[in-house]
Amino acid sequence: MREATNADKALIINILTEAFENNKSVNYVVKGKKGRIALMNYAFEVCHRWGKVYISDNEKAVALVLLPHLKKLSLYAIYLDIVLAIKGIGISRITKVLKRENQIKKHHPNTPFVYFWFMAVDKNHQGLGLGSHLLSEKIKAHSDLPLYLETSTLRNLPLYERMGFNTYLTLDIGGTVYMMRRNSVSEE
Repeated sequence: MREATNADKALIINILTEAFENNKSVNYVVKGKKGRIALMNYAFEVCHRWGKVYISDNEKAVALVLLPHLKKLSLYAIYLDIVLAIKGIGISRITKVLKRENQIKKHHPNTPFVYFWFMAVDKNHQGLGLGSHLLSEKIKAHSDLPLYLETSTLRNLPLYERMGFNTYLTLDIGGTVYMMRRNSVSEE
């Protein structure tokens, strides 16, 4: 596992776009493949600047990790938001998406935490343990802070639970979203 660079961006966006093709939560926020590409580009840029982007050694698994306490308002952040709104969400849907995101964010802590935003395995390599390995490594790398993630994919819950995450809230916001948390090492 290594930290990704801009040279990995196209591959990472492709893996994420394909992996989230049928994800109800993502498809609630954006429409179609172009919308998913815009969202994954946005997430890559945000995590590359204010978090970490990882790719497996075999380039088949990826993780976008955000450190929200590091993200500051800037012209670049505003630019990224505008591009996502226009290319991914669509002007007519912005209010609906912002309400959804506010529902999620209001249940995040006000103290520093690690946000596992997107994790995916290439469609042709799923079920081989790559996702488990990636998640396990990233939990160890970021164990100094509490870890948070959301999933709308019910079949992913057992994996996250095996990795020490607990569902602390379930929201019905354009589909069911399971909000999960894992304590930091100092909290255990």
